[in-house]
Amino acid sequence: MLEQHPEYVDGRPLEQGFHFIEMPKGAFPGDIAYAPHETCNITSQTVWRRSIIEKIDDAELYTVRFRDGSTARRWRDELRMILWREEKLQPSKRGANTKSLIKG
Repeated sequence: MLEQHPEYVDGRPLEQGFHFIEMPKGAFPGDIAYAPHETCNITSQTVWRRSIIEKIDDAELYTVRFRDGSTARRWRDELRMILWREEKLQPSKRGANTKSLIKG
């Protein structure tokens, strides 16, 4: 589910073309997640902090570690990830040449 991205993540503006989405099911320890530093009702004014998923306590409950070293337990629906803008992939000229070399 795409959301309107917040204005600031870790105190910096999120670049245009990037989207904030709810953390999908199937996240693993080591994945980057953005979480509210304090437990709160999520609003447009929520301050998001970058964290790393340290462990999965339950199917929907995660322990995250923030950059300052503090840890917190957050529900999956409180976590977000950044969806990078999609770029069109151009066909490789090298691939086209390789194909012709194989034939000949």
